[in-house]
Amino acid sequence: MLAGIFFVSCSKEKLSVTENPVQETFIDGTVLASKTSLCLPGRDFNMHPVIKLSQGADVNVVMLDGEVDLQYFPDEKSGPEGRGYFHVVYESLDLWIDSSVIALNCDHAAAIERTFLFYDSELTKRIAADLNPLKFSTFIARIREDSPSEESVSSKIFYYDEAAGEVRGAFVRSSSISTREDDIVVSQVAEALKTTRRAVPRNELFARAAKYKPCEKVLAVLNEQKVERKTYSYQEAVKNMQKMSYGVNIDELMTVDQSKDPFK
Repeated sequence: MLAGIFFVSCSKEKLSVTENPVQETFIDGTVLASKTSLCLPGRDFNMHPVIKLSQGADVNVVMLDGEVDLQYFPDEKSGPEGRGYFHVVYESLDLWIDSSVIALNCDHAAAIERTFLFYDSELTKRIAADLNPLKFSTFIARIREDSPSEESVSSKIFYYDEAAGEVRGAFVRSSSISTREDDIVVSQVAEALKTTRRAVPRNELFARAAKYKPCEKVLAVLNEQKVERKTYSYQEAVKNMQKMSYGVNIDELMTVDQSKDPFK
């Protein structure tokens, strides 16, 4: 009896599965609030602060397939939908930041003079708000354009509305803001000098400003702080005048007519 050995060859076809992974990219995010925190969600599904950030800090905001990764987490003050948080990367860590405190895809900027806010790029509809106009040195963010025009009269900016507790957009006159680091830093120094009275801190601020070359508008405000001005109340003036050897007509001092001589 012949024994036959049969070999059966089985070939398995490899299944090719086409995967479409989510494309992850990043855009810049700038903190406009005076202070905020980077957070992580806890087991209670609430956000918990991890790292503190100050105004002007930059983070990398995550985008998935061209859309910003925005998720909502429970928050008693924000209603049933919760508060929106952007997914960000900061110092190689995946964290979350309140979406109402940062501006996306913008350059740092500052108001280099009193700056009015408008709804439209033609600057015809002024925004009715307590914060309008922005004061000198206010830190803002100017939207980044692919092909900016230097001749544009207006610029789109974002600013932080303290009363509303969120970042808002507006149009301003281009000549009233600056994205130059020299102007941003020196304008903040000049503003700090207005409320700094002691000599050593003032000297330190002037030394810091000396490292930069701001524009004429900002330099003029800085130079004003180099002049010491003393003011006296009306009561102090009267008290000093009573010590004088000649009479003074106090009623004349109170007039708005500067052509009159109160000492006659």
